[in-house]
Amino acid sequence: MFSLLGEMQMKEQLQLELRNIFFEVMTKISPICMNKEILTDLTRELVYHFQQQGMGIYTWNECKENYELKAIYPESEQDIFVLTYAEHELPSKREYDWQNNFLYMPLRVSASHNAYLICHVNQKTNVFSQCTSIIPTIHQDLEKFLSVLYTCQQIKLKEKRMEFANSFSTRLYSKMNKSDILEEFYRAIKELYSHFLCQIYLAQDYEINPRLPVKLLEFTTDTEEKMSTSVFLTGEAKIDKQNDSTYLYIPLKGEQGIYGVLQMKSCSHEVRSFPKSDVKFISQLANFTGRAIESAALYQSSNRLVENLKLINETSHQLNSNMQLQEILHIIRRRIMKTSHCSEIGIVKIDDSDFTLLNESTPYFHTQRGKALINDLVHQNQQTHEAFFSGNFTKQNVPFRSVMAIPMKSGNQMYGMVILLHEEPYFFTFESFKTVQSLISHSTLSIFNTILRTQLERTVKTDYVTGLSSRNHLDQRISEHIKTGEKGSLIFLDIDDFKQINDQYGHHIGDEVLKQVAKVIKNHTRESDVAARWGGEELAVYLPDVSNEMSVSIAERIRTHVKRETNPRVTVSIGVSAWEKSEKTSVSDLFIRTDQALYEAKEKGKNCVIKKFQ
Repeated sequence: MFSLLGEMQMKEQLQLELRNIFFEVMTKISPICMNKEILTDLTRELVYHFQQQGMGIYTWNECKENYELKAIYPESEQDIFVLTYAEHELPSKREYDWQNNFLYMPLRVSASHNAYLICHVNQKTNVFSQCTSIIPTIHQDLEKFLSVLYTCQQIKLKEKRMEFANSFSTRLYSKMNKSDILEEFYRAIKELYSHFLCQIYLAQDYEINPRLPVKLLEFTTDTEEKMSTSVFLTGEAKIDKQNDSTYLYIPLKGEQGIYGVLQMKSCSHEVRSFPKSDVKFISQLANFTGRAIESAALYQSSNRLVENLKLINETSHQLNSNMQLQEILHIIRRRIMKTSHCSEIGIVKIDDSDFTLLNESTPYFHTQRGKALINDLVHQNQQTHEAFFSGNFTKQNVPFRSVMAIPMKSGNQMYGMVILLHEEPYFFTFESFKTVQSLISHSTLSIFNTILRTQLERTVKTDYVTGLSSRNHLDQRISEHIKTGEKGSLIFLDIDDFKQINDQYGHHIGDEVLKQVAKVIKNHTRESDVAARWGGEELAVYLPDVSNEMSVSIAERIRTHVKRETNPRVTVSIGVSAWEKSEKTSVSDLFIRTDQALYEAKEKGKNCVIKKFQ
């Protein structure tokens, strides 16, 4: 039907028909992408409209690195195409080409993706030989059409992968355990690439999960592990071909480091490479995994830090000012052994160049070999002035491989040393070393404070019955604080009917009651507060930098616990007063107001708290 038309009209007619074909194909099938269904429909329409014997479209397979017959019409032509034109025989040149009854048309679909249209020409109605100028136009329009299909396909693929990546990252970041994170990652890779064998190499210790193919990275001559190590060190994905298999290595990157390597191995010898888009997508999933491992490690490290801080805080609270040195050392030993899981612990007191082994040390240190080890470590510390930490300690006649020796220092003054031992090499982690070091540092302060407190108690007069400060010491502290502080509160306590206690039970019981009341006061005041015996059955507490309301609350708490914790049971009447810097109060004024408040408490019926503020 084209023979009656001029060549120009024929070209225009063919071009119009070609574009109608493109439109019909695109509107007939959804979604628009470069799949077999659309390409088969395209070849069918082209064969029908151009009255050719058959057409086939070959597309480039990035994995196999060759051309595959993607679509053909009619199917009866398949044997001719496959047998006569194997993939490796396809011409690689850019221009179209004739070979016998076949037209080869190379198509540039994208910068990295090519295709071929092969037409089995009908010699009776060979429109291409009648109008050769139409071939470049068909060539150009086909390239544009396939490019649109390929672009739509890539957009669809990106959307699908983005949706998968979002869902994957959401699941991943909800997990705070490395094993769970790796299991989620492995499951995702197998879901997407089920025909590949996977192996994960980790750079850090890992709790064994039998469900996962995980190994530790090792520097060996083994080809696979050598490549994994190389990727771990460079941080770059690599493709490697070994024998008939193709391997892909992807690093698991976090923000601050690389935590492992994913190895993917093709199960088919036909797979010769990995598409760049796949490498990029797998790298994205691997990076999510690396950051999730990093976050989980940070979370677990934070938890351990919190636990360590709680341990240190609890220890600090236990080491209160009322403890004797032996009690403090007992607590220190128990805490350190619980934290480090050491086999032996030695606590040494150092005076100048000599040392004394304290009784809290375990048996090994009381032996000759143990004392010799102490001597060596103390001497080494005097040279280096640093803590000693070794996981591979090798000294003759010492059956321990892991050693920690941490000095007990306050400023530049060294008071002693704590030595921890274990039989296994590398038993102590650096984290446990730092924790023990912190514990000892805080404990040293408590020991130092205990020594200072003992020295201070020798110089400050205290009431021998209650153990509280004397009235003179109280007067002095209040006078000093009124000059330098911003505010303060004073509490006077009088034991109700104390004379009856002495008359009924005797003065020794009266003294016991005084001690019990004093103990309640100590338990409910701070170390910075000053509790004193004012005289007879009257006691006083000065609270530096405590407001009116708080002082009344403290007084009420003391009153309640005195009634609950004394035997024989007594009650107290309490008067409370306070001062602030703006009031220009004298010590005498504060005493008078507090005494008046105490008098009113007595008059009101006893066992109560009365406040009197300026």
